[in-house]
Amino acid sequence: MEYIRLPEEQLFYVDEGTFIIISPLFNNQCVNETEKLNQITKTQMMLIPFDHTQDITIRQSMIVLQRDSQLTAEQVLGRLNRRAETDLVEEYIV
Repeated sequence: MEYIRLPEEQLFYVDEGTFIIISPLFNNQCVNETEKLNQITKTQMMLIPFDHTQDITIRQSMIVLQRDSQLTAEQVLGRLNRRAETDLVEEYIV
């Protein structure tokens, strides 16, 4: 993934099949760029041979953290998951 994503982004392996990409570039002005980059990432990951069927889902969410935040990876992942679920619910309601 590090060759697909932007150099400014940080990649973290969290759990079996779960990665977090932290991008300082995500904002409302670059949504189209981010979506295009996510699609390229998904396409490239689908090309990786696995022993079982792949079901790649890319969820995008934004949270703002203070520099002095003392959150664990689990807490950040929990916030991202809640935010992504809220975004998905809003999408279906609208």
